[in-house]
Amino acid sequence: MATLSKGQPDADRSIDLGAVVRLATNAGFEHLARMARRAKGEAMTRQDEEYFAYAWLQTMAANLGDLRCAIKAVCMLPSADEGDDDATIDTVLVSETSSAALALVAASISDHYEKVRRDAGMKGRLQVYQVAEADARLGGSVMTSLHRPPLQVWP
Repeated sequence: MATLSKGQPDADRSIDLGAVVRLATNAGFEHLARMARRAKGEAMTRQDEEYFAYAWLQTMAANLGDLRCAIKAVCMLPSADEGDDDATIDTVLVSETSSAALALVAASISDHYEKVRRDAGMKGRLQVYQVAEADARLGGSVMTSLHRPPLQVWP
């Protein structure tokens, strides 16, 4: 069981990352069922995968948001390769400061999504980056495109 500690250092509170991934996966498929306009059994499109990823990330962030490492926001960045079904969905965890622990959280989220993606037969990938809030403000123009701003997933 993979766990991440949260709350006060002396409190016995932790997050079972496997359980959070299962919750996020269920939320992703429920959101996809509401949003998708495809026949049952039809392959997922890039837009379907983005619907799934949005709800998956939203659930992950809501459950990880109160970690002591203070994730302040989660944003999906606009894609430069709109028509590419196996394109990467770039995602940023914005936190108060950068840390090795948050970089590990970001990598772990990417790894867990990769397993879910393979199991569900999705083509697109999810890459999660961790950025300090001050750096995100400075790099705001890098995180946006001419036609689409970043999509804030959480809070």
